[in-house]
Amino acid sequence: MARHFEGELIYNQEVDEHPPYLTVGQTLEFAAAMRTPRARLPHITRKDRIKHVVEVMLSVFGLSHTRNTIVGNDCVRGVSGGERKRVSIAETALSEAAISHGIILPAALMPNLPYILFVGYGRSVVRKQASYVFYRPSAEVLASVIVDIPVKLVVGSCFNIIMYFLSVHATTASQFFIFFLSVFETTLAMSMVFRTIAAVTGTLPQAMAISGFLVLAMVTYTGFVLPDPYMHPWFKWISYINPLSYAFEALLVNQANGTNYPCSHLVPPYPNLTDDTFICPVLVLLPVHISAGIGM
Repeated sequence: MARHFEGELIYNQEVDEHPPYLTVGQTLEFAAAMRTPRARLPHITRKDRIKHVVEVMLSVFGLSHTRNTIVGNDCVRGVSGGERKRVSIAETALSEAAISHGIILPAALMPNLPYILFVGYGRSVVRKQASYVFYRPSAEVLASVIVDIPVKLVVGSCFNIIMYFLSVHATTASQFFIFFLSVFETTLAMSMVFRTIAAVTGTLPQAMAISGFLVLAMVTYTGFVLPDPYMHPWFKWISYINPLSYAFEALLVNQANGTNYPCSHLVPPYPNLTDDTFICPVLVLLPVHISAGIGM
């Protein structure tokens, strides 16, 4: 029934799930904003309606004095348990659902109920708000990815600048920015891999087990621990879908490009070479591998 009447039939679970660092006012303002109808009374703007309904809910449920207090949770100190429950009821009222249901049973009678309804820490809030049709889960995922990019850019800049020049890499500007771009793209790619694992698994142990096995396979088949000629044919395909493999190849070519290695230092000199064409038993990587590695 909930599938056919999405947003009209909702359930307010016993355990109160809210973003703990948002204030009571911000929590209710978000709920009101997500369910503001397109058709409103004349001369009533969207902001005016949101402000009005939030003020009404704060007054009706006796939460006016907690407007600027964070909601909190079991780990973050915020409003009291009774006030948090009233925030949940006010949020349910702001959803404007036709039918809403909630239970008032002691948690000791049904200790596993919250775990069955909402599995995992953090996604419970998303699932609850998605069931209220505040937004689609894909919107939250897209927003988290976009917000995460500047954070990874700042952290990556600090790491790459220190790492690059401490490791005595090539000091040309082009090689530095290729290094920076490769590492940054790899960071985003691995972040997407772990986000995908988190999305398809239901519990933290499941995600950790899959992630551990996947990281081991990706590191092993990057091309450094196990060079390409020594990879088992049955598992060589892992290197073709491994973002670390392409990043390693791009970084290796970027570092070696433009560097001259005298052959006499690598292999014994060839005696009596009479032609300008000869074979050097060293794997050659062309600069085109950089664009291929970054692009992949």
